[in-house]
Amino acid sequence: MAARTSFRPGALLLAASLAASALGSCGGDHSFDLGGPACVGKTGGSGEAVVDITSGGRPRRFRLFVPSSYDPSRGTPLVFDFHGALSDGAEQEGRSKFRDVGEANGFLVATPDGYEQTWNAEVCCGKSMADGIDDLGFVRDIVSAVEDDYCVDRSRIYAAGYSNGGIFSMFLACRADDLIAAAASVEAASLDASRCQPSRPVPVFFLNGTGDPVVPYAVAPGSVALWRQIDGCSDASEITFDQGDSRCEQWSECDAGTAVGFCTIEGGGHTWPGGGDFPPYLGKKSEDLPASEEIWKFFSAHALPEP
Repeated sequence: MAARTSFRPGALLLAASLAASALGSCGGDHSFDLGGPACVGKTGGSGEAVVDITSGGRPRRFRLFVPSSYDPSRGTPLVFDFHGALSDGAEQEGRSKFRDVGEANGFLVATPDGYEQTWNAEVCCGKSMADGIDDLGFVRDIVSAVEDDYCVDRSRIYAAGYSNGGIFSMFLACRADDLIAAAASVEAASLDASRCQPSRPVPVFFLNGTGDPVVPYAVAPGSVALWRQIDGCSDASEITFDQGDSRCEQWSECDAGTAVGFCTIEGGGHTWPGGGDFPPYLGKKSEDLPASEEIWKFFSAHALPEP
């Protein structure tokens, strides 16, 4: 695998006012210990990069955001942010606003471009599935490329995605549980039990709107039930968010300290709650639920188990 990085130093070093605003909205402190594995010789700096690599014999691209607080000597969490079908990484950055949350909480964000604007999750979608693209291999190659220049905490690599990207995030939870510490799906669903047999319990988080015109809300409870079974969760749950049109429930009494979370957005469409702009035909976007912040809260409570 060869990598070429086009780096724009300081291109996205957020101004103090933006950082302060984001810190205020996210609580302003890290909910995990940044003391990950020590690194030496890492030369990457903070800002925004566009990275071109070769994966599976094809040219592929991803965007990398590095927060201003990044310390090249300390392991830093990495969050993947996968776009939906017929979209790309640049559009997803504006939709999820994960970069703001990464700046406020000190984690890296990788936002890749799918092959022909889709991700191969076996059951979906488009050209990536039709052509049998090895997107799991692409994800592993991205991690390797980032590690060439940055100090990544291998125990804290997470996958989040929207629509086709959400299905792909759950595909990674099912098939890459050695790499992905936890996964989140926005307006999507999980693979079924016949296709999802991870070797360990994996923390997962679903966010679905009852008015979604693309992915019916009715599929969401089944995905939650499947993962509660995979993770060995009890029936006990708690409400973790309840504001306006959105309510989140979490099952935390699960095997190996895992958890399953589920947010319902009443009347919510095929949109990213609290995110950027979406076409009106995709339905209502909640302004009550800051999805990326809630996803990070969930992620930050979980790491890969010790080997």
